[in-house]
Amino acid sequence: MAKIFKNNYLIVAVSGGPDSVFLLTKLMKKSNKIVVAHVNYHFRIESNQEQKFVSDFCKKNNLKFELLSVDEKMKESYLKFNKNEEAYARLIRYDFFKNIAKKYHTNYLFLGHHKDDFLETAIMQESRSYNYLFYGIFKKSNYQNLILIRPFVDKYWKEQIIEKLNKKNINYKIDQSNFSKKYLRNRIRKELFLLSIKEKEKMFRYYFNLNRANERKRKKIEKIFTNWKKLDFDVNFFIKQKKENKDNLIYKYLSSEFIDRNISINKNKIISIISFLDNKRGDKNYRIKDNIFLKIEKQKLIIIINNFDN
Repeated sequence: MAKIFKNNYLIVAVSGGPDSVFLLTKLMKKSNKIVVAHVNYHFRIESNQEQKFVSDFCKKNNLKFELLSVDEKMKESYLKFNKNEEAYARLIRYDFFKNIAKKYHTNYLFLGHHKDDFLETAIMQESRSYNYLFYGIFKKSNYQNLILIRPFVDKYWKEQIIEKLNKKNINYKIDQSNFSKKYLRNRIRKELFLLSIKEKEKMFRYYFNLNRANERKRKKIEKIFTNWKKLDFDVNFFIKQKKENKDNLIYKYLSSEFIDRNISINKNKIISIISFLDNKRGDKNYRIKDNIFLKIEKQKLIIIINNFDN
């Protein structure tokens, strides 16, 4: 990690909320090559206030500030890929992050996820009745050319972050949409809010132990998946894999290749994709969601969006 701080620009996703502000203040002590990335979706009346807050913070602390102000034309262009608000917002910001990474010749993106986020994700995963090899959020992961780093995902709870910020009189903004009952994650968040840190810690350890028990198998699958990806997702390579590995390979494929498209992953979908590949259904496309399809072309598994290659 020390080499990262010494030689590279660090992109930090900052909404203005306590999590990202806390992350930013911590990284400022370790690096003078920070790029703050802020997206204003104009979803809420507070959006412009949050943008100004982050912009002013950067000016005060002499930090590079990169802003994406999302207009209606941009929203419409992304809506054709996904109608879900959370999903197309995610797609917009990750495209933005990739552009910043290219501009500053870096790959490192820091995110303010914490232990509550880990727990929310793990609970959502378990509710889908699929035997995951990993529950929660990885501390470090990859998305295309980005290396995603979440330093606090196994370190701090939300209330601990707020307590530390308040103690040091560091200002932050609160996103009221986090309390909306519109999304399943927010409903889980509300239930966790009623629990003590001790109760949440017990749940965290439960998932931590599950992950540790699956670590060897997970590493094996990751190695096979890496080799499969190097072969441009060759169908014959997949067919030759052991039956017990195929479902995990498909889950890995969907969760990594569709990270920004809000793809629902369930056991039935995984089974049907395995059948699609095992039977080499090159004459048909497999519909993932809306206008997103899988296709076998020249013995390679490819993604089709709006009948064009992604």
